[in-house]
Amino acid sequence: MTYYIATKLLASFEDTLARTEAALKTEGFGVISRIDIQQTLKSKIDVEFRPYTILGACNPTLAHEALQLEDKVGLMLPCNVVVQQSGVGEFEVAAIDPVASMQAINNPALVKAAGVVREKLMRAIGSRRIFITRQQLTWRQFFSDVGSAHASETGIENGFIAIPGIPWGLGVAPASSRRTGHCRRPFLPVSQDLGRSG
Repeated sequence: MTYYIATKLLASFEDTLARTEAALKTEGFGVISRIDIQQTLKSKIDVEFRPYTILGACNPTLAHEALQLEDKVGLMLPCNVVVQQSGVGEFEVAAIDPVASMQAINNPALVKAAGVVREKLMRAIGSRRIFITRQQLTWRQFFSDVGSAHASETGIENGFIAIPGIPWGLGVAPASSRRTGHCRRPFLPVSQDLGRSG
């Protein structure tokens, strides 16, 4: 059994955080803590680290139910959701699988309650609110968030953009050009979501 639920998308880091919080809210989760690991590591031990933020997500109703079933379950609350950079312009959203984490506690009723939490987290992580479409991602935003660091390496072939480091198949093409031609990478149709990559 895996211990997390995850998805990946192309967007800016701040936009990914905002979309994640909005998706969690639709399932009744509020974010009660936010830990910026990148900033913390820089300020405490002066090391560089990729963008990495831990969100503490809590559904008050479900948390109350869990605490009534097991008084020390607070040691495993809130539900942590990690937003981190996983590639050039690519970010991963991962949430703890509460069923997996509750396996350490011998309480069948608690495991059952954790199943309800898992379903909500899976819906939030899989929500289309998290994903960004080509229509929502302007060229200026794309180059600002993804391409500026690699502008000198960017290749333009047959009207398509190919940026080193972007996962295979996740390119961006202008709406006026639909040809894949001899591009270095295949590209998704313009009408499809840009966000999901795995």
